Amino acid sequence: MNTALRLQHLAVSQQLLRALVNPLRYKMLQYIAQNKRVGVEQIYTDLKLNESICSQQLKILREQKIVLTERRGKQVIYSVNTNRLSVILAAVHSFFDKW
Repeated sequence: MNTALRLQHLAVSQQLLRALVNPLRYKMLQYIAQNKRVGVEQIYTDLKLNESICSQQLKILREQKIVLTERRGKQVIYSVNTNRLSVILAAVHSFFDKW
């Protein structure tokens, strides 16, 4: 893989990593991963979060495509996008592979 492509992958991974380094978003992602598929109400209730703060943090995770959503009527169900997270590992690995 050429250097420009590796740097492009690393830039994408950097955005993903920024989304993940926030302790609250990381905690939320862990919770979603443990429960496989979980509704937004369950997330903010079980993690004892303000609904507005929870929604703001989930928006960031959605924008980075770290979580997937599925709508069931009025309820939004979240799951972890494992394919997207693998992009981080692949990009970081490929970047450091050449060093």
